[in-house]
Amino acid sequence: MEVLVSALSPRPVRRRAAMALVLVLWVLVILTVLIVAMAQNTRLENAIRMAAGDRVTARWAARAGIHQGLGLLRQDGGTTDGLYDSWYENPGRFQEVPLFSASFTVLADRFKLNHEFSYGLEDEAAKVNLNTAGREAILALPEMNETIVAAILAWRNTRRVSGGETDSPTIQTIVESALQIPSLTSFLTIREAGLLPEVNRKILYGEDTNRNGVLDTNENDGDRMDPPDNEDGRLDRGLLAYVTVYSYDWNRDGRGRRRININTAPLAVLETELELSYPHALWILENRVVKMKSIASLLMVDKAPEQGTGLAGGSEEAEPLDLQTFRRIADRITVTDEDRIPGRININTAGKAVLQTLPGITEPLAINIVEARTALSEGYTSIAELLLVPGITIDLFMDIAELITVRSNVFTIRSCGRAERTGIQHTVEAVVDRGQDPPMVLYWKECDY
Repeated sequence: MEVLVSALSPRPVRRRAAMALVLVLWVLVILTVLIVAMAQNTRLENAIRMAAGDRVTARWAARAGIHQGLGLLRQDGGTTDGLYDSWYENPGRFQEVPLFSASFTVLADRFKLNHEFSYGLEDEAAKVNLNTAGREAILALPEMNETIVAAILAWRNTRRVSGGETDSPTIQTIVESALQIPSLTSFLTIREAGLLPEVNRKILYGEDTNRNGVLDTNENDGDRMDPPDNEDGRLDRGLLAYVTVYSYDWNRDGRGRRRININTAPLAVLETELELSYPHALWILENRVVKMKSIASLLMVDKAPEQGTGLAGGSEEAEPLDLQTFRRIADRITVTDEDRIPGRININTAGKAVLQTLPGITEPLAINIVEARTALSEGYTSIAELLLVPGITIDLFMDIAELITVRSNVFTIRSCGRAERTGIQHTVEAVVDRGQDPPMVLYWKECDY
């Protein structure tokens, strides 16, 4: 009996041991699952925290690019604005500039080849101002048609309703009116043109939806990826690349002095301030009986008064201005007392397409203007230097003199910040007015990529 009990007793023990082992294994499995889940959650949380942190890093890197551009604009002490300024094309200051664990790049659309980036700021005076340009100038833009031009002109010439009988409409009323009815007398921002039914996203942005000025892969693949494109290997830039609503020119010369109005300045001022001879100053007085609409009117030699029969009584002493004298004083004179003149195009920075919107400027003449300014060490220092460009006649110059400038005040800074760890990118687009002190931000747009 004792032998039988001894033989049977280990079996329950072994069974309990086996159950304990199974239990332990299950506990280990559960713990492993929990540990793996916790590790995954930790990695996910870390990734989320890392991404959130890098988004902030990329955002501030992009803003650093804006300040870099502003700094160069404020340091620019030149008397003109053009291709040779530090803000225009400067990879050393704008291409993948390192900033701790991030970098920023400032891009501009220079109408280069499809895959060539341009590192710098965009001059708003290199574009056509939709608030001031005439019908023919707008119609001359690429991909433009009569329907769009009519819509643009109707928008800027139609007043927005007040939204009620009260003289002080609510903010909501103002916003609703802004979305439904054309603005008071002009476009407030350039993207406001997208509110026109005739101007869709394709017309506004073309294929360059990220506004970097180059043909990216997704902009040359048909309809496979956004945006839709014609897959022709050429970047369609859209309306935004050619137009602005911000450009203006101070009615001052390169040294910041108010210009002399040749329609009203006394004889003594013409002689002393412009350093004109008495016969030249007298000729201006005798020929401004009818108000001169352009400084180029001084070149109307054929209207010089004959002896005793001048427009203002005539004088044998009066002498028409020669071209050399005109070129010397052109930047010092004006025909208006307005201090701020909107919409003038900078002939130092405008591309061929924009130059061709000027009256009488054909493609060959636009090419001549671009080639001539490239050959100059500082670009055009006065609009009168256009008279030295092959094909630019006095008659043609008279048509465009009041539409052009050699200086700029408003610039677009498009800065992309990139966090090195995750590659997260953030873009800031700012339109800044350097003509104010301190510079004023007119437009601000941010987006993540």
